Amino acid sequence: MFASEPKKSPFSADAIGETDFARVDAHVIQPEEYEELPKLTDAMMERADHYVGTTLIRRGHPPKPAPGR
Repeated sequence: MFASEPKKSPFSADAIGETDFARVDAHVIQPEEYEELPKLTDAMMERADHYVGTTLIRRGHPPKPAPGR
């Protein structure tokens, strides 16, 4: 942004939550778009789920001990 340009908001309050689903549904994925995707590595797959032994440990924050109190 140049000093002479007025500061603009990157988002419009009127457009929040509006999606043109017809346009999204009409899009046909091209082979070049697949090339943009990163290759999944063993390290990525290892990070996907956290196991202790054979028990899947819940991702994210641990549950609160007494919710609602």
